Amino acid sequence: MTLTGPGGAGKTRLALEMVRDLSDGGLRVAWASLADLRDGALIPDRILVSLGAVRQPDQAPLGQIQAALELQPTLLILDNFEHLIEEGVDLIQELLERSAGLQCVVTSRQRLNLEGEREVSVRPLRVPDESSVEGILACESVQLFVDRARAVNPEFEVNAGNAASIREVCAQLEGIPLAIELAASRAHVLTPEETVEQLGRRFEFLVSRQRHTEARHRTLAAAVEWSFRLLTPELQRFFARLSVFRGGWTAEAAQSVCMEALDGDALEFLAQLRECSLVVSQQEPASADGTAATRSNRTRFSMLETLRQFAATRLDEDDRRETHQRHRDWCLQLVLDAMPRSHTPEIAATLERLDRETANFWAALDWSRFTDADPQVGMQFCGVMGWFWSIRGFSPLTREYVLEILWRSDAAPSLHRARALFTASYLDRSVGNSEGAWKWAEEALAICRELDDEGGMSMCTATMARLSFERGDFSRCRELHQETLDLKTRRGDEMGVAMSMVGLGRLALLEGDLATAREWFEKSRDFSERHHDQICISSALNQLSQVERREGNLPRARDLATRALSMQRATGYRHGMAASMQSMARCALSEGRHEEARALLTEAFAIRSEFGNDVSMAEMVQVVALLGVVMGEAASVAPIVAYSLAQHEAGISAVALLDRSESDRAARIASETVGADAWSDLRQEVSRWRVEDAVALARSLLSGLGLPLSHAGMEHAHQASSEPNVAVGRC
Repeated sequence: MTLTGPGGAGKTRLALEMVRDLSDGGLRVAWASLADLRDGALIPDRILVSLGAVRQPDQAPLGQIQAALELQPTLLILDNFEHLIEEGVDLIQELLERSAGLQCVVTSRQRLNLEGEREVSVRPLRVPDESSVEGILACESVQLFVDRARAVNPEFEVNAGNAASIREVCAQLEGIPLAIELAASRAHVLTPEETVEQLGRRFEFLVSRQRHTEARHRTLAAAVEWSFRLLTPELQRFFARLSVFRGGWTAEAAQSVCMEALDGDALEFLAQLRECSLVVSQQEPASADGTAATRSNRTRFSMLETLRQFAATRLDEDDRRETHQRHRDWCLQLVLDAMPRSHTPEIAATLERLDRETANFWAALDWSRFTDADPQVGMQFCGVMGWFWSIRGFSPLTREYVLEILWRSDAAPSLHRARALFTASYLDRSVGNSEGAWKWAEEALAICRELDDEGGMSMCTATMARLSFERGDFSRCRELHQETLDLKTRRGDEMGVAMSMVGLGRLALLEGDLATAREWFEKSRDFSERHHDQICISSALNQLSQVERREGNLPRARDLATRALSMQRATGYRHGMAASMQSMARCALSEGRHEEARALLTEAFAIRSEFGNDVSMAEMVQVVALLGVVMGEAASVAPIVAYSLAQHEAGISAVALLDRSESDRAARIASETVGADAWSDLRQEVSRWRVEDAVALARSLLSGLGLPLSHAGMEHAHQASSEPNVAVGRC
């Protein structure tokens, strides 16, 4: 049996525990430590010593070992065998064949590949997934940290003040026992909080001061260096290049990014690194729809962050730059290849494939904004990523990355710049910066017109149409939608035409022209169905649901929204999912199913939060306000009712799923409930609110709606108003 694992994983410690467990069982246990051997010819001498035998110069060592083994059944443990495999593996095979009473356990950073060998992978310890004292103390990595910390500081205790930091130490060190022990050895001079601060320089920080410790375990760097030195020069270079990946990679990705000027095959190199415990492998999960497009059940490789950081230090400057460029180009091509499938039945599988590479996309963007000497490619990357972010959502850092790349780039007109500007416009619109979004879209449109790129022009006019809609400038909105429709029709972009029809239909719906709205939505659905575009079909169905609801046909409205949601779940179109959930919640509310409406809105709120779209969140606030009024909790929701009414009065009625009559009715009930003076105070206060103020209160109220009315809603409102960002607390 071979215990394999990376340096510091605890293979030797596990073997020692095995010795202790078997020492009283009548089986002879012989321990041979091989770490200090540099010559495989000396292995027999070390084994003889472990068996308590003295080597006889006139006898062959193999015969002496066999004679010693015949005296008693023996478990032979060979510790640290990885650097002697080439010279020593035949010896082990011969001993096992000659000695019936011999069992052998080997600790090694790679398997021996002997017949009958059983490999047991010694993985790092489990790290805690919560920060409570009780939760982290149940985790073995924390138990190890605490045990070693108390060895140098007997007064060390885990408490509510340091539990989160201890968890962070174990998580950052990925449960590697050696690393945790080295970190804990400083507990007499550093608090856990201070230890966390030192982990950014882990290879310099994690050093043992104990003199008896073996050199390869004295520092974390030495433990990794030991494995690295066993690799061939080609394999060392390949391993170092793998450091550019984040979140894992496939063999195909490694071939594209890491094999430049190397003689060999990436899959073979990865197999060797896997055998050396320097990378780990696992199968990718199958896709949601099981289509072949995902290439599901492929093997995906990754490495511990500690190993990745070490590998990065082994790249010289030229190799680092060129490998990062190939990694960036690989990421870019992955998204470019995916975009044509965005309006096909393969969309779900395509998005799942891209989801697995999200960490790689961020690594490539990070390199592009700080280091890349070719900002044109960085802008191209931002442009194509906008499509992915619009479907899957984005983090708060996304806008910062895109603007950084734009600021670093040449302002000369180019299609790459125009599309990066378009992405910046989308991101600014999503966070409620309407002026910034308009500015970026205008600049992008000017470039596209100068370069006569109608595809980019239609993207920009469509975005500006949505911005005009949200501002309440419906005349300008109609002009821009029509211009977009003409551009897309001229280019034969039927999917673009379908989405423009949805925009014109929404405008008609807002103006109360239900017949025209229905006509546009049905045309959009028909266009989309010809191309099996699930995203466009679902958008049209959800909008048709709103027409049916306004006409009072609630069962039909509910069915359309449910169908839309089913398609959106299948494709992973999360923005659309939230919109369909809102429509279903409105139907449930009208039919008196209040708890169902609350549950749908709660899930939709969570999804909307992923996008950070202020306009969409304002819609959510208004529906929660109506829900609270209908459920008899008008006093609780009065602040957000007042806020929603102010939105309508400010001409921002385009953001509302509620029509003005519903908003007015909710305001009348709320004002009568709280009284004229309190209502007047609320109206004055909400005029100073930001969207996030209303959202914070609405989310808190939503969790309390439906509870017994013993001031449950008011209690939630009070809790929310105590938060720093909620302006009602400053009233």
